[in-house]
Amino acid sequence: MFIKTGRLLAVAAITLTAIPAFAQDLRYAHVGAEGDIQTRYAAEAAEEIAAATDGAVTVQVFPASQLGGVSEMVGGVQMGSI
Repeated sequence: MFIKTGRLLAVAAITLTAIPAFAQDLRYAHVGAEGDIQTRYAAEAAEEIAAATDGAVTVQVFPASQLGGVSEMVGGVQMGSI
């Protein structure tokens, strides 16, 4: 799962770097607790994406169901807010 998440974030970063002239602020939400491996991995990926895009793409990590439970997060993805 962590590898798939990393690939997804990498593809998003690569795709968004091909879009010129505007910044992107992405949200990554998950149910893992603070300090969990998923949270650490997401924070590291967010830093690498920002560095690789010279800050044009940022990823804000929301661990521990901060944006809702699984069903709410799925709805947020469908609406484009996550």
